[in-house]
Amino acid sequence: MILAEVNAPSDWVLFFGHFHPLVVHLPIGILAIAFILEILSRQQRLKNIEPAIAPILFFGTISAGVSCLFGWLLSQSGEYDSETLFWHQWMGIGVAVVSLAAWYMKKNWSADLKLSKLYMPAVYLIMILMTGTGHLGGNMTHGSDYLTAFTPEPFRSLAGIPPRKEANSTGEVRKIENIAEAVVYRDLVEPVMQQKCWSCHNEDKQKGKLRMDTPEFLMKGGEDGSIVTPGNAAGSEMLKIITRCRR
Repeated sequence: MILAEVNAPSDWVLFFGHFHPLVVHLPIGILAIAFILEILSRQQRLKNIEPAIAPILFFGTISAGVSCLFGWLLSQSGEYDSETLFWHQWMGIGVAVVSLAAWYMKKNWSADLKLSKLYMPAVYLIMILMTGTGHLGGNMTHGSDYLTAFTPEPFRSLAGIPPRKEANSTGEVRKIENIAEAVVYRDLVEPVMQQKCWSCHNEDKQKGKLRMDTPEFLMKGGEDGSIVTPGNAAGSEMLKIITRCRR
């Protein structure tokens, strides 16, 4: 326990790290604007907007770098799946590096026909990396099935996605008609966990090193040990936390 406290990141690290979801939207918006302006400036009648693109790319690069820094600080919490985090982190760094290269090319190579041919591929690469980085970030924040959870048929079957549980008009899992026929975990426990717990305790994000998206991981517990004590519901840490939060 003492060793864990020594290796734990400081409050300052986590404080600034928690700004990552806020600042990450700046480079997304700025670089997207640069991309749109670049496409529009290709039209002769909109050629006059081209001088604005290099400064926009510069500020996009700076904001991407700041976002990477805050993202690294947030990653020190150890709450995220290491593989997803690895790709999210390096694709985010890629956005910053390629943005810097695109800014340099726009500012210094525009007059060189041979070198300037590298510029547009770099701009497209920024958008590809930014899309991939955002997707992985969403997976870590909301779960890996966030984009596909409400995929309609027939696309659901074509993509091999398991059938979705039926829900009523309010988005809640359908009520059980006969409680005597209910399977306790599947019909009573899992729907509540899915709505209230999985967003922070899933395959890609484990707050407190705790996963709750399967019975096996739920029983395993997190960094502070087990949260469910078999045969002793009242003594289980999970029940204590739930009742404490409701007061």
